[in-house]
Amino acid sequence: MSRKCPDCDGMAELLSDSNNGKCSVCHGSGIDNGFIQDALDIDRDCENCGGSGECPSCDGNGQIDDDEEN
Repeated sequence: MSRKCPDCDGMAELLSDSNNGKCSVCHGSGIDNGFIQDALDIDRDCENCGGSGECPSCDGNGQIDDDEEN
C-alpha cells in the first residue's frame, strides 16, 4: 500500500492521493538558488535532488510505500 510522500514540495491537487513529486528545496528547478548563487549569477545543481528537480524520497512519484523508511 502507498501513501502521499511527506517530503515533496507540495500537493499536486488537494484531493489527490499523491504529492507533486518535486524537490522541496529547489521546488523542481534542479538548481540551488541560494542568495550567494543568485548574487553571483551562478547556477549550481541542488544538493538535495542532485539537479533532477525530483523529490529524492519518492523519486518524483509523489507516493511512497508504507513499508519504506525515509
